[in-house]
Amino acid sequence: MITAIFGDTHGHLNEMYKRVAQWESRDGHPKIELVVQVGDFGIYLTDGWGDFPEYVKGTFTATHPTVFCRGNHETQHWLLG
Repeated sequence: MITAIFGDTHGHLNEMYKRVAQWESRDGHPKIELVVQVGDFGIYLTDGWGDFPEYVKGTFTATHPTVFCRGNHETQHWLLG
């Protein structure tokens, strides 16, 4: 399985998926099957913290299956709810 690993995106998911697309567009590079974000994904539900709220609202959708580990820069109570 071809996996892309990112850390500390701090809510800027569009940039993360843009980098995945750039990798895939290079000659000879395989399609990425999974994105793993290893902390500080940036799950904030307030404006001004990247584009994560737009993913929650459904304005944007993930381009690849994505999993993450919680970091200290997340809205922890939302994740637990």
